[in-house]
Amino acid sequence: GAKTYSFPKDDTLCLPLINITSEELARYAGERLARDLSALPAWTSLQVNIEETRGQSVTYTRAR
Repeated sequence: GAKTYSFPKDDTLCLPLINITSEELARYAGERLARDLSALPAWTSLQVNIEETRGQSVTYTRAR
């Protein structure tokens, strides 16, 4: 039969993403960080790196 997985609601977070890929997750996190840091003058760029497995990763880079 089909497997069912259940997680407590308090341990989950629904993200506003259609597909959860490493690329989309890195982009989402990078955009959120940029928004949250926008009031700070000291940063000029940021990078978010998500590693799926050893040697397989994606990097999202954003300039201010």
